[in-house]
Amino acid sequence: MPPGTDWQELREQIRRTYNLENLAERPFLLEIIVRTLPRLLEREGKITLADLYETYCESWFSHTDFRLTLTRDRKAALVEYLARLIWDSPDNRVHYQALYESAERFFEDRQLSVYDKERIDYEVRTALFLHRDAEGYYSFIHRSFLEFFIARTIRAGLKEEDVNCLALRRLTREVAFFLECWPEAAKIQEMAGWVLGAEYRPQVSENALLLLYFHARAGQGPLVGPQSAKEPDFREVGRVFSLLRFRTMHLEGADLEGVSLPGVDLSDARLDGAKLSRADLRQACLDGASLVQADLGFVDFRKGSAEGADFSGADLNHLDAQDGRFRKADLRDADLSFARLTRADLRDAELSGIQTVGTAFLQAQGADRAILADTAGGSKARALDLRWQTGHSGSVNSVAWSPDGRYLATGSYDGTIKLWGAATGWLLNTLTSHENLVLTMSWSPDGTRLASGSDDQTVRLWDTETGKEFRVLVFPSPASSLCWSPNGEGLVLAFSGFLEIWDIESDPPRPLVRLLSISGDAGLAVTPDGYVFGPPEALEWVRFGDGWALYDVTDVPERVSEERVMEALRAKDR
Repeated sequence: MPPGTDWQELREQIRRTYNLENLAERPFLLEIIVRTLPRLLEREGKITLADLYETYCESWFSHTDFRLTLTRDRKAALVEYLARLIWDSPDNRVHYQALYESAERFFEDRQLSVYDKERIDYEVRTALFLHRDAEGYYSFIHRSFLEFFIARTIRAGLKEEDVNCLALRRLTREVAFFLECWPEAAKIQEMAGWVLGAEYRPQVSENALLLLYFHARAGQGPLVGPQSAKEPDFREVGRVFSLLRFRTMHLEGADLEGVSLPGVDLSDARLDGAKLSRADLRQACLDGASLVQADLGFVDFRKGSAEGADFSGADLNHLDAQDGRFRKADLRDADLSFARLTRADLRDAELSGIQTVGTAFLQAQGADRAILADTAGGSKARALDLRWQTGHSGSVNSVAWSPDGRYLATGSYDGTIKLWGAATGWLLNTLTSHENLVLTMSWSPDGTRLASGSDDQTVRLWDTETGKEFRVLVFPSPASSLCWSPNGEGLVLAFSGFLEIWDIESDPPRPLVRLLSISGDAGLAVTPDGYVFGPPEALEWVRFGDGWALYDVTDVPERVSEERVMEALRAKDR
């Protein structure tokens, strides 16, 4: 704070100025506000973040003295050019020699001497928002200044209708946020139409798509800041985007790896050979799009629509397309290995030649027509009656049938559990949370839940329809065996040396009783009438009763005394 400043008066001025108090919540911006407040107060109406940065930088743009060479406009142009160099550099910095080389273009009227270039270097170093380190590399003191100046270059390009302003590394939401503060943002739709409707241009086409998407999303709320943490209505974002976009978008071979475009409307887009791996395309529309041999590995496409789209030869491994729509889509020869197509609509889709190792088809419509490639050898696809599945990377240690016999769960040394369709042989889901080998599993009586015990000393409970873990019990030693109570409200767990009965419906789950000392690892089962069957060297029969009361303890071996059983019952009552 400048010497002699009355902080209370300063605080009141910030409070009275529209939107300034919200900006002042960030410490870095508060420092800028304090430095620029007198000039900010001269503005009328709402003060935007771009106004704040513009006012802060203007003090340097307008400053002159006898040692300085550049005019205001040349200063601004030079810093914008420097920002482009830094933006495109892998480590967001550029050596001062690059500044010397580029300085010539700003003085076309005369030849610059070495002395002139040194003076320019000195002048640039006086900018408060730039930093030059001991090795001679320039960078911005805060990334937001870099984003601001990149937004300024695009603003100028929109004014001049120059699409080359988009020939940059991938733009971010922060750049778009600054751009939305200026009236030139209204020209984004027009420029994006020129670019996307024409032949694909590297960088330019990708950035045109991103700017148009951010422009559509800006109507749903701020692109950055605390309020941006709440996800917008992606369907509404897609609706607005579809009104702004050019009908046919050319993005053949585009590099869109890892982009976040949930809700985007890419229907009928030309995306052949495009790189979209790890992109966020939740609720996106790809209806009628051409994605021949495109890379969509690990893409999040939940609740997306790709009806009539062409994915022939595409890489869709690990695609998450739960609740996705693929009616009449062409998926011939696509790699769907380990894709999640739970509840997906595949009716009338072309599925010949697809690769389906580890693919989850639980409740998918139309998946029964899939023709699976013979993995035993040869390139000719044929239907297989017997399918050898290789989903686990380690040996299988435990198996369990669902109560209705329709599904089989397998637990492996690789720490995963896989659910298989018994009739089709398809992998329906993969459950991944255990950190060590899976020792034991048991289905709940109604088949909606699965309990698993692992060498990681946890027992985990899973929703078998969604594949999501909903409860974790942690123990000092691994559970070697487990089984459900007949009413599905509890678990009997066997550990090395004792048995425990747990009420898993309580919150949090609680142990009801610990029974017996046993030698070795116990294998357990529950009979339909409610008896727990254990190893012969331990208590043979313990019956479940209503409300978890234990009664009718019979056939107790001699070495398990009645006194010990009663102690267990009393401990349970406490």
